[in-house]
Amino acid sequence: MIASLLAQASDFSAPTIDWHALAPEIIIVIGINLVLGIDLMIEESKKWAIATVAGFVMLAALVPVVTLAVVGDDSRSMFDGRYVVDNYALILKALFLLIAYVVILMSQTELEAAAFRALVAHLRERADVQNIDLMNLAGFCRNCLSNWYREAANAEGVDLGKEQSREIVYGMPYAEWQALNQTEASDAKKAEFEARRPKDH
Repeated sequence: MIASLLAQASDFSAPTIDWHALAPEIIIVIGINLVLGIDLMIEESKKWAIATVAGFVMLAALVPVVTLAVVGDDSRSMFDGRYVVDNYALILKALFLLIAYVVILMSQTELEAAAFRALVAHLRERADVQNIDLMNLAGFCRNCLSNWYREAANAEGVDLGKEQSREIVYGMPYAEWQALNQTEASDAKKAEFEARRPKDH
């Protein structure tokens, strides 16, 4: 038996590897390890970057798929026909990579939306914190947040007015929130606010 195995080993010849045909899979494997390594090394507050890196990996893997379709042969095979790359395989690979990229983009958007909802909920809970204090200390307030929301909606073709966007942030009409929660600010706070007041306030 050993002699038979040795005889077969002596007849072994290394297969010819088409690295171009294997490039999409190689990039995916390297990319997965890169994303896992980044996930282990970076701080929790910076892990939003993982989705961006994963998206670039999907796009990078798509490049050799496109080049194979444009400049490649009609069919490539390796390992005695066990691995074949033809037009059908390239279409499936491209479809998989594009779907993966879209899913990654959607997950990133969902994370950002969740952070926005958490911020709005926190500001609603801390109604005791006045807008003027937020402006003077942080340079933004609830009204700024509602303005950014309205601008983003308008940019997407959604007709959203100023009072509507404020109600989304405040959880009630703005005038009602003012009557319930807004207190009179000191002259010093008013002067500081006027010095930093945005044009749209």
